Amino acid sequence: MHVRTHSVKKIRLPSSPVIDLKQLKVEKGTTATPDVTVTLTVEDLIAVSARTLSVGDALTQGKLEIQGDATLAAKLAEVI
Repeated sequence: MHVRTHSVKKIRLPSSPVIDLKQLKVEKGTTATPDVTVTLTVEDLIAVSARTLSVGDALTQGKLEIQGDATLAAKLAEVI
């Protein structure tokens, strides 16, 4: 999952389209220069979204990897 925040916020899931959160649209393609990359399985993403797994627990259990802007990743967690 990638997020780019300059003028457009985007998330890219593996094998999925890019989701533009600012304009609320879906595009084909990738985000070449994400500000943050968040890596986790689909199952863990669902668990985090359902609030059965916290972001903190996912990090400490090695189920979630964050590369880049950790502050932005925290903001992303609020959206998920």
